[in-house]
Amino acid sequence: MKNIAVVLLLGYFSLLSAQSLIRIGTLTDGSDPEWKAQRDTFVSELAKVAEGEFILRFPKNKQLRGNFSVDATKQQIDALENDPDVDMVLLVGGISSQLALSKNSLRKPTFAPFIYNVTLSGLTQSGNFSSIKNLNYLTDESTLQDEIHTFKRIVPFRHLVILADESQYRLFSKTTEQAIRQSQQDGVELSFLTVAQSDDSLVSKIPPNTEAVMLAPLPRLSEKDKKILYAGLIERKLPTYALGESSRVKEGILLSQTLSSDTVKRARSTALNMLAVMRGDKAEKQPVVFAQKRSLYINMATARSIGIFPRYKVLENAVVINAEEEKEPKLTFDTVAKEAIHANLGIIAGQLGVESNLENVAEVRSVLFPHISGELSYSQLNRDNVYVENGFYAEKSTAGALKVQQILFSERALANLEIQKELHIAVEEQQRTLELEVIKQASTMFLNMLVAQTQYRIQTDNLTLTRNNLELAKGRVEAGTTDMSDVYYWESAIAAARQNVLYAKAEVDKAKDALNRILNRNVGDRFAVDSVSMDDPAIRKNLDTVLEMLTDENRYNAVEKFLVDEGLSRSGELRQLSAQLSAQKRQLLSEERAYYSPDVVVAAEASRVFDETRNKASGISLEDKTDWQAGVKLSLPLYEGGGRSARSSRARLNLQQTQIRYSDTKLAIEQRIRSDLHTIGASYPSIALAAQSAVAARKSFNIVRENYAQGTRSVSDLLTAQNNALVAEQSATTTRYRFLIDTLQLQRDISNFDFLLDDTTPTGLVSRMKAFALNPDASKRENQNRQGNKQ
Repeated sequence: MKNIAVVLLLGYFSLLSAQSLIRIGTLTDGSDPEWKAQRDTFVSELAKVAEGEFILRFPKNKQLRGNFSVDATKQQIDALENDPDVDMVLLVGGISSQLALSKNSLRKPTFAPFIYNVTLSGLTQSGNFSSIKNLNYLTDESTLQDEIHTFKRIVPFRHLVILADESQYRLFSKTTEQAIRQSQQDGVELSFLTVAQSDDSLVSKIPPNTEAVMLAPLPRLSEKDKKILYAGLIERKLPTYALGESSRVKEGILLSQTLSSDTVKRARSTALNMLAVMRGDKAEKQPVVFAQKRSLYINMATARSIGIFPRYKVLENAVVINAEEEKEPKLTFDTVAKEAIHANLGIIAGQLGVESNLENVAEVRSVLFPHISGELSYSQLNRDNVYVENGFYAEKSTAGALKVQQILFSERALANLEIQKELHIAVEEQQRTLELEVIKQASTMFLNMLVAQTQYRIQTDNLTLTRNNLELAKGRVEAGTTDMSDVYYWESAIAAARQNVLYAKAEVDKAKDALNRILNRNVGDRFAVDSVSMDDPAIRKNLDTVLEMLTDENRYNAVEKFLVDEGLSRSGELRQLSAQLSAQKRQLLSEERAYYSPDVVVAAEASRVFDETRNKASGISLEDKTDWQAGVKLSLPLYEGGGRSARSSRARLNLQQTQIRYSDTKLAIEQRIRSDLHTIGASYPSIALAAQSAVAARKSFNIVRENYAQGTRSVSDLLTAQNNALVAEQSATTTRYRFLIDTLQLQRDISNFDFLLDDTTPTGLVSRMKAFALNPDASKRENQNRQGNKQ
């Protein structure tokens, strides 16, 4: 055993001694934590690729910083190149990388992974290799003129200013005049404004005739000064374009065409190039083209602020940030129902209907109060009338009368009043049911709009993935591992994906239009919304309590019974039918009493003749005479040709019909509540399952995509994996909102929307449900006592 241990130990030391020791010096442009983190990323990737083959050392005194000074950075590069204790040099930053290109040759392998543009350095790129001995750099194939053309294609301008760091501008000074001349040929007056230090008054230094601004990386500006700069440019209504950093688009820059610097990918490419040199290859023979994805990024909030509106075709092919205009207050899941209750036209019309129906009750009640009427009359007869000549009738007469009538008893009138009161209760319950339905519709539309927005994002991401797949296919064609059919296929898939994006965007707009209508807003209004999180404390607290009650059959049955009882006791539909039943019972009773219940009416009248012209020879004069009369009238129809029996039979049949409808509605409500619970029991666990499926599908897609890039998987494999990932992500989104929609349906069916409210009072829905599930008998008695106290 000892011999074996000695052999293993000697083998280990032999293996260790066989690994070459490589000492690497680094130089970063800056000294803040951000630059240190960037250097650490390169060191980490290099350690991964060299593990087991080389021993890497990064001596602390060989980790230098240039502090954004061209002269100091030159000295630091020379120090590393001439240092006998350094085997390789890694330059982390644009200034140091660009300075390396100014050398004719370098003494030791040097790596400059941050070259923005080779042509700006005055070099002519030759293929995919460096023309400088011992230098490897990374650059993309873009040019300044390409980016100016992209900028001008979206925003027309003539006078353009480029803001650039003073140190980097010095590096490009040989070619800036060439850039200015080239821009003049393209109809653009180009000028440069340099930044040497942090400056909060930078906007004021931009010439007044400037029509557009391009911003190179400005590492010496503080975050505060950058915000001031971006805000000032927006205030001056100047279109802006970020060179090299699309992340600044989120901060307020209008446009950019370069993906935010992918440090990990750049570090990995550099590490592979360095590993090849460690193995004996030459640095200048390593690839220099860094395939960086280029997409157009547009900040629509900035565009709206400066009055720029890109064409739809441009937006379809761009990554759009702040696509929706922000409005305060935002529409939230909590506020949408309240706004619907106050603004919905159906509810407003229903409220007017309730008020109108109340007047029906007042009108019917008025029959039971005294009715007083007054009359004033004037009459004239022909003089040669025999009765006028004899004085029996007055030739001219002006008279007035006052009549009073009071119903002492009328079964029909009393019944009509009670019936109208019950029907008014039915109308009120109908209005309450309408309000509950509108709450459900508005909340469901809000959730559907969130679903549509998420689907739009997913389709947009899928379009981006499809475009990336096209780039992979092109790479495989160049490598000779496939033919052009893959390229053509992904070009076709991109067109189909763009169609899906358009349809998804249309669904978002349609959902907003529908929500605007139910909220009585202008249908074309656009608004910002807050997403709904299942982790919201107000939702999570009650949700956990509810789900806790559904963990076993006994509690599930108790909760089911509680919710059924709750729904039946609060149902507006049942209350409406109950009121109609009461009205129809009273109608039937009235029709039965019609056989023996007379109407009793008292009536009185007083009349007076104010003036008359009568033959005096008659000796009769009624002028200024007042007469009166009073009496009681009792009436009872004795025979109506079968009308009374027909009315009685009809009332009985209507009553039976409504009783059947009541029973059917009661069963339907109970069935819906039980069905809602079954649905929720399935939809909630589906959230976690769909999320797991989405994660697994995404992992599968990433593996297949990497293998496709390496030529070991086919285009059909990648398409299947991508479609599976797309469907799984859509399902993960839909199930989350589907559960909330299912919960809304349950709340609608029990006529109580307190399920997702933070209500922990003893009389709250969730508290009462929990008490019932734990002790059904005691909870039932308490509920009966509470109902009795209310009565």
